[in-house]
Amino acid sequence: MTEAPTSWLQDLGIAIEVACPTLALITISLRLYIRNDTKTLGWDDACIGAAMALSVALAIGSIICMKELYIGIHYWDVPLPMNPTTGMIWIYIVGAVYNPILALVKQSLLIFLIRFSGVKDVVRYVVWGTAAFNLALMIATFVAVIFQCTPIEKNWRPTLAGSCIQQFSFGISTACLTILTDLVSVGLPFHIFLGLKMQKKRKIGLMIVFMLGIIVTAVSVIRLFFLAKNFTDKSLDANFSLGFCVSSIECNLAIITASVPALWPLIRRWVPQLKSSKDQGYYNHQNHTGQQGWIRTGD
Repeated sequence: MTEAPTSWLQDLGIAIEVACPTLALITISLRLYIRNDTKTLGWDDACIGAAMALSVALAIGSIICMKELYIGIHYWDVPLPMNPTTGMIWIYIVGAVYNPILALVKQSLLIFLIRFSGVKDVVRYVVWGTAAFNLALMIATFVAVIFQCTPIEKNWRPTLAGSCIQQFSFGISTACLTILTDLVSVGLPFHIFLGLKMQKKRKIGLMIVFMLGIIVTAVSVIRLFFLAKNFTDKSLDANFSLGFCVSSIECNLAIITASVPALWPLIRRWVPQLKSSKDQGYYNHQNHTGQQGWIRTGD
């Protein structure tokens, strides 16, 4: 049996697929630890936890795809004959797993914003509306990905009789909608924090933290470029690229940046200089209101 070819580029891609979810998992573990310790676990943690589980699945599927489809290997090193069926099945699985991840991260962020006290009702309605749209988009996109070809098997056996949607148009449009909801999710915190009564330094700090989401949006734009290139690049050596790994970077970076604000109590615990008497009860567990993890801002 011929040994499967490898290359430095494929090895780098696999390293990215392992390192990114590992860093995200460490961040999530710290987040859940401090949330549990301060008794502020909520639905935002459930959403980010689900996104993390899917991100691990995405990484595993992506590594299998890279091996089965020889991604990161020069075309002249690919052994012939090549049967892409197994790889295409995993491409289909990876596509289905990828789409809900960013939506769940954004849902977590939006729920986190709702947990702030002092937010005006009209802003709260906007956040809820954005969350509803994000959830509907996630479900619609997931269903479209699952049933993009009829029969479904045509996704990995293109010669079968049947039909598929315009995959290029679908991929580009969903990527653009993802970027749009990214921008809304990044913009909302700025509007909310500007209207909150809190220490100026804390307000600036929170705004800087939420600005990290812009980096995720930038990576989403880079992914859009590689996605378009994947459909249009007909060169024989098109697979010698790390564009396939951008999705993992995007998803795990989103998980990390969305979790940073929730780590603030842990950071203050590790760096006592950041803590003041006014910080007591920042995460105020309000049993009498039934709102777990209500975040006080009027300090």
